[in-house]
Amino acid sequence: MPWAPTTNARDFVALAGTGVHHGLLLVYRENDPTRDMTAKDIAAAVDRVAETYPDGIADQVLTLNGFRW
Repeated sequence: MPWAPTTNARDFVALAGTGVHHGLLLVYRENDPTRDMTAKDIAAAVDRVAETYPDGIADQVLTLNGFRW
């Protein structure tokens, strides 16, 4: 599996510091349904990441919340 969902992003951030990886896309939830990203928001943010980083995101940790526009 190329991705793994989790509710503990800190684990993945720690793993990112251990070596080379293909990149991490994190979503932070605020436990507020009016502010949390929906599946549609996440999909749109992933598209924006792909447009912004056409060469990929290897070794980077990005928060999808920052790609909501």
